[in-house]
Formats: sequence, structure tokens, C-alpha cells
Amino acid sequence: MGRFLLVTLSLLVGAFSLNGVNSSCCPQDWLPRNGFCYKVSMIPRTGTMLSNADAVELSEYITDYLIGHDHVWIGLRDTRKKYMWEWTDRSRTDFLPWRKDQPDHYKNNEFCVEIVSFTGYREWNDDSCTALRPFLCQCKH
Repeated sequence: MGRFLLVTLSLLVGAFSLNGVNSSCCPQDWLPRNGFCYKVSMIPRTGTMLSNADAVELSEYITDYLIGHDHVWIGLRDTRKKYMWEWTDRSRTDFLPWRKDQPDHYKNNEFCVEIVSFTGYREWNDDSCTALRPFLCQCKH
């Protein structure tokens, strides 16, 4: 009984010590971060949503993962076409790191938000929602 208790306590201590670490139950080739899994994909994935990359810390973390993709959709859009930006889950954000002179709704046709490589994926740009781009998808793990 004592040995069983010792093993059980050791496992619990190990589990709690990993609490802040990016241990993951993410599918293979997905990037784990703070309880979510991220993947760049050309098609939206079932059971996922477009990322709401709503933090500088997340933007910095995923930068290396995005290399090789010049433009990547995130889940932010202006469905009302009034500069009222919402995530795909309909939540709003105060974190809006736009590129200089953006958003501009160029030719009244840019209502979706992308991150771009030439800004280190740290600044946002609005673009036409019909542009062919990979998506940054996220799901809970």
C-alpha cells in the first residue's frame, strides 16, 4: 500500500509540475500553446476555428512556425463593413496591431485580416476575403 501511495503521489507531483509547460495532446504537426493547438492549413479543419491570435505573446511564439507562408489568415473580420472587427466566435478585441495606414478596406473590398511575413507576422493587414491564403487554425487540447 505504501509503495502504491508513493507512486501515485509521484505521478500527481509530476502532472502538476507540467501544468505551465507546453505538454500537449495536440495532433501530430500541430503547435501547442496555453491549452490550444495551432496549425497552418489551406483548408479549414473540422472541429477547429480560425485563430484569434489576440496577444503579442502568441504572435511572437508562432512566428517561427509560420515561416514559409507569406500571408496567413487569422480569424478576424469586419462583417458589418464599419471597421468593427470581430473574431470568428463573434468576440471583439482591443489588440489591433495594424500595419501603417491599415486597415483601409481598399476599394471597399478588404474585410478579412491576415498576418504577413514582411512584418515578422506581428502586424495585421486587411485584405479581400476571397484571396487564396492558408488559415491559422486553432482548437482546444
